[in-house]
This record gives sequence, C-alpha cells and structure tokens, in this order.
Amino acid sequence: MSASSPARPHPAKPVHAVGDWASHLIYMEAGAEPTALPAPPPPAAEVEGSRWAALAPGLAACAGLAVLAVLAADVAERTLGASGVGASMLAMAAGLVVGNLPGAPASLREGSRWVVRVILPLGIVLLGARLQLADLLVVGLRGLLLSLGVIALAGLSLVAVARALGLSAERATLLAVGTGICGGSAVVAVAPAIGAHEDDVAVSVSTMALLGLVWMFALPPLGHALGMSPEAFGTWAGLTIQQTPQVVAAGFTHGAASGEVATVVKLVRIALLAPVVVCVGIAWRMRGPRREGAASARGILPGFVLGLVGFALASSLGLLPQLTLAFPAESALEGFSGTVDVGELAASLSGLCLIVAMAAVGLETRVGALRRTAPAALGAAAFASVVIVAASALAIFYA
Repeated sequence: MSASSPARPHPAKPVHAVGDWASHLIYMEAGAEPTALPAPPPPAAEVEGSRWAALAPGLAACAGLAVLAVLAADVAERTLGASGVGASMLAMAAGLVVGNLPGAPASLREGSRWVVRVILPLGIVLLGARLQLADLLVVGLRGLLLSLGVIALAGLSLVAVARALGLSAERATLLAVGTGICGGSAVVAVAPAIGAHEDDVAVSVSTMALLGLVWMFALPPLGHALGMSPEAFGTWAGLTIQQTPQVVAAGFTHGAASGEVATVVKLVRIALLAPVVVCVGIAWRMRGPRREGAASARGILPGFVLGLVGFALASSLGLLPQLTLAFPAESALEGFSGTVDVGELAASLSGLCLIVAMAAVGLETRVGALRRTAPAALGAAAFASVVIVAASALAIFYA
C-alpha cells in the first residue's frame, strides 16, 4: 500500500491480543489457527461426558434455530411467494438476534463454536456430492480469473482512498486483503506478516464482519431485481461477500444451484489466501527490516476444499453407491426394504449441516465487537467493496 504509515508510540502486538472471537475466525476459512499463543491444555479432570455436557446447550440451540428457520422459510414461500427468503439466511439472522440478546447464556458458545469448526466444513465437503467435476473445473477456472481481478481491484481501491482518509499502510493493507479475499480470516492471516498492531487488526476484522453482514442481506434482493440466473448470482456472491458462512447463506437464499456455485467460487478465493500472504510478506520485508511473524503459506489452504473436490470426483466417476437395505425374517422390521442413494443422502445432509452451521455463525457473531470499527476504515472498505460489487456484476453480465 502506498499510504503513509504514521509513527507508532508502541510496538506491534501479536494477533491473539485482539481476542478469542477474532483469533478463531481464520478457522472458518482455513481450518487452521493463526499465529498465536498455544491453547492451554484441558484440565486433567475433564472427561468425555463433561465435554458433551458443555456442548449440549449450544448444539440444541443451533438445531432449534435451524428447524425454526426451515419452517419459516417454507411458510414464507407458500404464503407470500417469498422464494428469496432462504433457510440459511434466516438461521443466521435468528442466531444473530439470540446471541446478542441481553443476558444471552454464555453456555451456548461452546456448542456453537464446535458447530462452526466441525459441521460447517462437513457441510461443505458433502456439498461435493451435488457437483460434477467438469462443472467444478469450469466454475473454478472462471472464479479464479474473476477472483484475481477482485483482489487487484480491492488493492487499487484502498490505495486510492487510504491517503485521503489518513489510513496507515498497515490498516489499508489489512482492509485490502480482507475485502479482496475472505474478510476477517485474511486480516488475521496477513497481520503477523506486516507486524500489524492489535488495534489495526481489531478494527479491520470488525469492519469486514460488518460489511459482510450488510452484503449478505443486500445481495439476494439485488440479484432478484437484476434478474440474475442462479449461476450468475452464485458467482457474484462468491466474489464479493467477505466470509464463507455469509456467502453460503446468501447463495442458498437464491436457490440450491446458486449456493453451490457461490461456495465453489468462494473456496477458489480462499485458496488464493496462501500466495497472497507470502507475497505481502515479501513486499513488506523489502520495505524494511524483517518483521516478526514472517508470512507462511503453511496451514492456510482449508482441508475441506480437498474433501469437496474428492466428493465431486467420486460423484463424477459414479463411485457413490446405492445401498439396498433388507432386514432378516426374525427382525421387528421384517419385510421392510429400501434403497439408499449415498449421493442423494450426502447432498441432503449437506443442506442440513449448512443451515445448522449458519445458526451457529449467527450465535458466534457479537454486535458489540463490530463497534470497534473506525469511520475512516469503514468508509475506505465500503468504497472498495461497492467498487467490487459493481465491477463484478458488470463482468458477470458482459464477460
């Protein structure tokens, strides 16, 4: 970034100082923890039973909110014809409300965090059963080319306004990578490479979360108004919305096909995080002395990307079997038989997993944390985000 960097009265602090809410964001995108202090070991007295007891309230809340979201979406579609109201988005919105109610029980967070770390990646992996490898490659290649353009446009847009708004080079860089790639996760990943101060990270993460929520709710009605096809809207959402859960919620609101395309395009953007971290680290090292926390590509690529590709490959090659169930004569279910299509089962489970995960993401999002954003950072990132949304729409319509 070309913006000038004002003198700091204090040295940069490690990323984990911004709080646990920010430090686990990268797991949503990359399946790995950011550079931080190692987590303390669990108490010796902890047993498996107590672990599940701690998870139970959050798991029950996520499941309950998901059921209510599915019912509400069905009622809205049948009575109001509101096909643009998706269960995924309703689940996230409900979780956002419940998680931010005064006196919301802290006991929900253990289970909701487990859902984000386990059920969300599982839902994305199982999504591969719906995809054909040829379609995945076509969408992925197009998404790669458009994603490179989005990243470049995010950097140029931030450079254009950073100096005018008085943003430091560190903050402008964090906002650029967050806007161009994957929101708060990219911010947390890049911060050690540039020696960003904790305030820069906290403000940037909050800004990305706030803008992501805005676009998550704004893009579906805009897509309908513009008459976008499922593939076009999925590409648009995958290119422009910051966090993966927000992309999933918005994409599936427009339909299953749109959600699948949005998820694939978003994962292509995430795959670019590793080379961007390395490139930013090299660029900052060339600016001056080597900074603590040098960039590394290790642990950045999400493992569930490989799982999704593997499922898509198995589906394309016809390796997902159909299982025939039959019970013996002495069984209480004598005479019952049926066929289970593993591919269809995986696709159905994927949809359920993603709705439950959206409720968990809503429960995990703290509106209070979003207040840490600063007007200049919000203005600069909003400008870059609007440019990307408009340019992406034009590229999709005319490319």
